[in-house]
Amino acid sequence: MTANLNKVIDTLSGLLRAEQIGVFHFMAEADTYISSRFAEMRRPLRQMVEAAGRREGELAAAILDLGGTLRPPPLSPEMQYMAYLSVGYLLPKLVLARQQTIHRYEQALEQLRDAPPEVVDLLRKHLAELREELAVLQKAANAPAQRP
Repeated sequence: MTANLNKVIDTLSGLLRAEQIGVFHFMAEADTYISSRFAEMRRPLRQMVEAAGRREGELAAAILDLGGTLRPPPLSPEMQYMAYLSVGYLLPKLVLARQQTIHRYEQALEQLRDAPPEVVDLLRKHLAELREELAVLQKAANAPAQRP
């Protein structure tokens, strides 16, 4: 049981770490730099950033509930300027980042089939949200008016 619990904690910690260093973690600062050309993306991006923060909190709570400890996120100096890039430039990167996160969650669910039900339910809930966010991002990235 302890080995399985450690596997669950390690997997959740990996998902949390990926969220903490991902591009969405740094998009909160980009809101003021979104041009009027991409104004319709301001609200969905803000909602995605808020959801990412909530998911981070839920993953952290699950780790602590299982007896794990939280590690501080690694610093990511290359991300500090992401907020200043145009949304048109960032959209393909946001789509890719969301696809990678979805893949991580799918792998985690595959690995944690025998995890506590509340962990599996949490990951499934997060995965559904991430897929919805991806659809919004893909729609915006494919819209002719969004292209630079």
